[in-house]
Amino acid sequence: MLLATALDVQPVTMDGVHIWELAPPLGEVTIEWYLRTSVTVQTLKEVLQMLDHYMKQWHIEAFFRVPESGCKVERLALRTALRLRRAIAIYCVISWRLMVLTLLEQSVPEWDSEVFVTESELRS
Repeated sequence: MLLATALDVQPVTMDGVHIWELAPPLGEVTIEWYLRTSVTVQTLKEVLQMLDHYMKQWHIEAFFRVPESGCKVERLALRTALRLRRAIAIYCVISWRLMVLTLLEQSVPEWDSEVFVTESELRS
């Protein structure tokens, strides 16, 4: 068995990017991010690419938060791989729909929920 010691750790060079909202909505606090990366970031194009990757990561984490936290997938005591695959498929659909609903609400607050959700789903 190998144990890591402080001597085994190699230094990592990190670049940092400070991003902030230029024109926040009236009455809202300016959003600021301090991002660190092991990828070299020197140009505006590289900064924008890093921000794009970060935003994608944020969506991926939000997608998996639904089955983990909301649906408590780790508590499932399924005894067969088939049942597990079915449960994961259902949770993926739930995650996708919640993500789309959230993005729609953020980007088009005046939209009608019945565009995406049926009347029976709204009642339940």
